[in-house]
Amino acid sequence: MKKHSVWALVLILALGLGSSGMVAAAGDPTMTFVVGSAIEQGQETTVEVWLNGVSDFYAAEFKFSFDDTIVTGLDIQPGAAWTAYPNEHQILQSSIVSGTVHFAATLLRVAKAPPLNGNLHLATITFRAIAEEGTSPLNWTEIKLADSYGAAIDHVSENGEIVVEMPKGAASGRAMREGRDEHSGIDVTLTNSTVMTTTTGASGWYTFTDVPSDTYDITIASNLYLTVVLDDCPVRANETAWMPDVTLLGGDLNGDQVIDISDLVIGGASFGTADPAADINADGTVDIFDIVLIGKNFGLTAPIMQVCVP
Repeated sequence: MKKHSVWALVLILALGLGSSGMVAAAGDPTMTFVVGSAIEQGQETTVEVWLNGVSDFYAAEFKFSFDDTIVTGLDIQPGAAWTAYPNEHQILQSSIVSGTVHFAATLLRVAKAPPLNGNLHLATITFRAIAEEGTSPLNWTEIKLADSYGAAIDHVSENGEIVVEMPKGAASGRAMREGRDEHSGIDVTLTNSTVMTTTTGASGWYTFTDVPSDTYDITIASNLYLTVVLDDCPVRANETAWMPDVTLLGGDLNGDQVIDISDLVIGGASFGTADPAADINADGTVDIFDIVLIGKNFGLTAPIMQVCVP
């Protein structure tokens, strides 16, 4: 299985209650998670448990919960705080049961294993994503820290999370307006369980990124033009789906998605003016070029369905 090794450190500076219920003072050590980056269904990631800024550390026991409908726990390995002394520590508890991780370990008093100080890696837990998407909180439910005299170490703690994302891809294509050389501002909408919108640049190109793998309809629309729908466009994970070029047909002056006598009347009434509501090719004048577009597309209706073969 693919294992992510990009680490996002979950460190939040705060004052609060330690797991013992005592008020933690500023500068108390912090129990925290180092969580792998977001994963997809079937992939694995690791969560490291760290105790930062501790003095005279000797033993730890902790429990934390996770959402076992989102991820499943596979394995617990002791961290470097223990493995640096391979014969001078004892693992007392190491289990993953019903959405709870439980781990306990202690050093053994020998000359090679003195009490520890600083930032300590206590354990690494491996998880696999089982849901298509979602977020599993990592919430501390119990923390016990002991010094070399068996006394409790006051501390603060910060929760974490594992993020599972659906596989993502991209979709890109070009949409143009009949009769024009500049094509910016055409509205493009990608629709299914996810709805995304964008507009074209001057040359007509558009792009959707971070699109969940699925099949979509892509609606392309602009004022004075008939709408086109690209039907059943597949987007696959980690790929860019290239959509067919679309040229919008001009002449729908009243916006009812039909080019008929009403549009011809509006165009005729505006002939010779600079009325933008009838200037289909946007050259600043309603003239014969605009009337020709109405005439050539006379009788057409929308939406015009176009097969999507990226």
